[in-house]
Amino acid sequence: MDKFSVNAVVAKTVINGLVAVLEQQEIDVDNMQFSLKSDNGEQTPELNFKELIDCTLGWLQQVENEEFLIVRRDEVKGYFSNDGENYEVHNTLAEAKHEAECAIESFSERLADQGLDPSSDGNFHQVGYGIVLAKSGHTVEHVVTQQDVDCGDSKYDVGTEIMSLHLDSCSIDGEGSQESE
Repeated sequence: MDKFSVNAVVAKTVINGLVAVLEQQEIDVDNMQFSLKSDNGEQTPELNFKELIDCTLGWLQQVENEEFLIVRRDEVKGYFSNDGENYEVHNTLAEAKHEAECAIESFSERLADQGLDPSSDGNFHQVGYGIVLAKSGHTVEHVVTQQDVDCGDSKYDVGTEIMSLHLDSCSIDGEGSQESE
C-alpha cells in the first residue's frame, strides 16, 4: 500500500469518526446544510453535508484501492500529443490537447471526404494526448584518459565520454525514481 492509500485510510477513519460524533450529539447529518466563505469573501452555494461526506468517502476509497494515478503537477515531465502518425512533446496540457483535437478534425475531414469510417483507418485510434511520466536522460560516468588507454582499461579514444542512460520518472507514489537502462 503506497503512502496515498495509507493517507486515504486515515482520512476515512477521521471522517467516519466525525460523523459518529455528530450523530451522538443527535445532529441530523442527512439533512445538514452549510455554505463556505472563501478568503476573498465569496459564498458557496448551500451544500448537503451527507452528500459531501459520501462523495469524499467514495473518492478516498478509490485512492485506497489504487484505482487511479496521483501525480503532482510540478512532477510532470511534460505533455504529449499523438496525431495518429507522430508523437510530439509540449510544454502545456492545453497545447497537447489542441494538437490532438486538430488531428481529430483532420481525420474527420479525411474520413468524410473518402467515405470511410474510423475503424478502417488504424491511425485514427492512436490520436490522443496526456502527461509524460518519464523522460530519457543521461549522465557522464567517466571521461577516458590517456592513463585508461595506456593501462588497457579502455578501448575508446582519450576524451570519450562514458555515459549511462536512464529514465527520469516523476513521483507517482510519493517517490521519484531514476531507472537505469
